[in-house]
Amino acid sequence: MKKQLLTIIAGMLLLVANASAQSDSLGVVAISPDYPQCPDTAFGNQPYLNIQVTIHNYNPNNAFTGIIYVCFKSDTIYPADSIILNAGATFTILANSNLTVSTQVPYFFSSANYKLGSNVIVVWPVAGPGTAPIKYNPFYTCVNFQLSSGINNVNDNKLSIAPNPAQEYLEIITPPENSVKDVRIFDAAGRQVLWNTDVRNKSVSVQQLSKGIYVMQMRMQNDKVIYHRFVKQ
Repeated sequence: MKKQLLTIIAGMLLLVANASAQSDSLGVVAISPDYPQCPDTAFGNQPYLNIQVTIHNYNPNNAFTGIIYVCFKSDTIYPADSIILNAGATFTILANSNLTVSTQVPYFFSSANYKLGSNVIVVWPVAGPGTAPIKYNPFYTCVNFQLSSGINNVNDNKLSIAPNPAQEYLEIITPPENSVKDVRIFDAAGRQVLWNTDVRNKSVSVQQLSKGIYVMQMRMQNDKVIYHRFVKQ
């Protein structure tokens, strides 16, 4: 529910920002799914490649030419992070038009810039070296950040899942003193493909998943998070 609320808030903020866009400004208007957004989880220490950022030139008459960086700022005291688009290349965005650019280097989520759990993120373009300062309109999204490193996660020998490989269901075997609160499943790229908050029967259906390698994240009643890798056949 919290993740859904954050997503709704982010969408509302985006609508407000677009409605009040300054006519002589630039604004980020979209980020590709390769930048994980709630309810997807962003794993620390895992590279994210080919993130696409779409920037709009709100000026109805004049094109923009210059170097653009993109900044990401969490809704907390954490400092802003930034990416340099195409190694500082000069871009031209026609009047009242969009430009979509892919990042050329991997992006890493860091605990220095994101808090654990859900973050509302403000995204905006910044003028690079040699480019006059620009007015900007912010873009809002959200990220669910975890320190784990994707598919290479720790597990717990007091908890197990079976069968592995699995075809239809995974049974969660837990100690009697600590049950599972909720389960998330991520694919090899770190994208959330399943979220189950009702695991009282300690069984999770994986019939709908494609064949491949996945990570199951289990949050216990004591809020400890445990990861197990499994194969879907």
